Amino acid sequence: MAEIDEEMKASKPAAAVPDDDLACDEEDHVADFLEARKLKGATAAAAAAAFAGDADNSDDEVYATAKAVDDGAEMQYDSDDNPIMKKKTIESLPPLDHAEIDYEEFAKDFYEEVPEIAAKSQEQVNFMRNTLGVRVSGFDPPKPVSRFEQCGFDTRLLAVIKKQG
Repeated sequence: MAEIDEEMKASKPAAAVPDDDLACDEEDHVADFLEARKLKGATAAAAAAAFAGDADNSDDEVYATAKAVDDGAEMQYDSDDNPIMKKKTIESLPPLDHAEIDYEEFAKDFYEEVPEIAAKSQEQVNFMRNTLGVRVSGFDPPKPVSRFEQCGFDTRLLAVIKKQG
């Protein structure tokens, strides 16, 4: 049995020791990919899409990348290979002086009372406000309503309100 063990040990090939010269000759696919990505202008859009994690500025990043591709500019990348976008400065708008602008007059009172509400006396209005616990102030406050039909909504909206309960 000892002879078999000796034959097994003798027949085992020696562990392959990496040769330093051969290790340099092997291709580094990751480095090749990154170099190709930096050199190729068309892939800048894909890089910007990967960089667009911030949803607030995604349109700006897409437009900036498209412009860089059109201009043929070489993109710069950070340590994580995300494209570095340059923020452009935008001129601020001049302030408006609304006192100098002549605006067209319009009526600000859009509420129209239905006849049922308009017919209520001031005593009925005060009683209804006290009952509902409503306090109002200001010039000509509207009278309280007790049903949605008194608000002047169109029939489609009233149908949806009735359907909801």
